[in-house]
Amino acid sequence: MLVTSFEVTGLDPFELTFPKQNMKVRYTLYVDLASNVLAVSMNKIGQASEVMGSDGGDAFIEGFARDWLQHKPKPRWVVTDPQPSLCDGAFADFLGNAGIGHLATPGEAHWLLGAVESSIGVVKKTMKRLRECYPDMDPEVLASACRGGAQQLGTSERLCSDTMGLWEIPGGQ
Repeated sequence: MLVTSFEVTGLDPFELTFPKQNMKVRYTLYVDLASNVLAVSMNKIGQASEVMGSDGGDAFIEGFARDWLQHKPKPRWVVTDPQPSLCDGAFADFLGNAGIGHLATPGEAHWLLGAVESSIGVVKKTMKRLRECYPDMDPEVLASACRGGAQQLGTSERLCSDTMGLWEIPGGQ
């Protein structure tokens, strides 16, 4: 069966540490697995030395609704890793109530989220460059900049280092 754009969305949380600000931020990346269109949402801010743990299901619901569903068609399926805050409780219930199927990858099959994992690497690199150029940039503004830059690429562009470079800030290391 051929998967069309916006049928299957992969999502995965990631952390980014900003040593100069002594800050650690938890974001979630959403990627359409057919077109590689993405969105980024901010979940939590903490001290750089803090162990952030897992986000609650409510943070995923809010981010998914605000940063994906408001701007993109509702997917038929969401693919996540097997962390409990994504597979049990509020987020899983939300997906079921919204009529969205939920597939959790087995713990040993990270390759199933390969497109999401590689996108996280590109987004992290871009966020770090933005943060180096603008050290006082608010973490939510940073997520919005990545979200806006990715949306400027359009649905026909595939996410890769070259296309992300179109909106990276020159001069960042």
